[in-house]
Amino acid sequence: FFFGPETMPSVLPATNAERSPMRSVAVGALVGVVLGAVMFVFQKEPEAALHTTPVTRTATAAGGFVQHAGLQQRLTAPRASYAGPEVLTRQPSVASVDVQNPGTEPALRAQHSVGSWFWSAGVACLMAASFVVGTVFGSARAPKPMVMASTAGEEAETEWTGAKAFSGLTKTVNTVSTIEDIAKVLPHRYPFLLVDKVIEFEAGKRAVGVKNITMNEPQFTGHFPDRPIMPGVLMIEAMAQLGGIIALQQPVSDGQGVFFFAGINGVRWRRPVVPGDTLVMEMELVSFKERFGIAKMKGKAYVDGQVAVDVAEFTFALAK
Repeated sequence: FFFGPETMPSVLPATNAERSPMRSVAVGALVGVVLGAVMFVFQKEPEAALHTTPVTRTATAAGGFVQHAGLQQRLTAPRASYAGPEVLTRQPSVASVDVQNPGTEPALRAQHSVGSWFWSAGVACLMAASFVVGTVFGSARAPKPMVMASTAGEEAETEWTGAKAFSGLTKTVNTVSTIEDIAKVLPHRYPFLLVDKVIEFEAGKRAVGVKNITMNEPQFTGHFPDRPIMPGVLMIEAMAQLGGIIALQQPVSDGQGVFFFAGINGVRWRRPVVPGDTLVMEMELVSFKERFGIAKMKGKAYVDGQVAVDVAEFTFALAK
């Protein structure tokens, strides 16, 4: 957790400006310096105290006690009496102190000096590791800067397509049947006429129609107020109406009578359809039994080239 804001999201905000290599390096180095200072203080304070604290040791027979600046330690062997100041930076074990030979104290101080150097080296390694790993992790995790629309009054250069180019995307799409032509074939009217135009038609076989989804359609008042979505049953109804355009014209029929939606099988909705989408539908006549007036069709509908709904089988009944 010393490597910067990437690993401490609850402590440091992970914004684009802060999640950078230099930020991670700074955090890692700062933590290492603080730990080094804390270790330095904890090492020096006991040493200064023991320099000025007289330590008196009194040895008794085996099993006796020795007094060390207010602390008692149990001896394991008889010792001679010894009194005087003593420099200790860490409390040694009683067995390692030869109270009969004061000359051993420099050796103890030398041993502790080596231990202090080991502590200092450990803190230095921690600082170096925090610095290096902060650099590596910060460089690996720092996201690319966001491209803003404008900075300091300067607008970023972006490629502008324009309405003419977008409008030209459909210039090769021909309208076979307008909404007026469709109204002459289908009995449906507002708000239930759900095919806006036919752009491809093969008589007695198949057709491609378009339904433009707009927010001012009545179904979006309640489906849903906060998130308008085209009801799936209305998508199916729009496809069925396109199928009616096939069945109510020659050579399937003379257009006389009523075309009923009789059944459906194998329906799969693949994605939601919302206001602003253009639902492009395709219906194909699979079979028609003229004696019984039963037609079977299949169809799919697309939005932006992706399947929105797929129907394996429609059943229609033509009654006169």
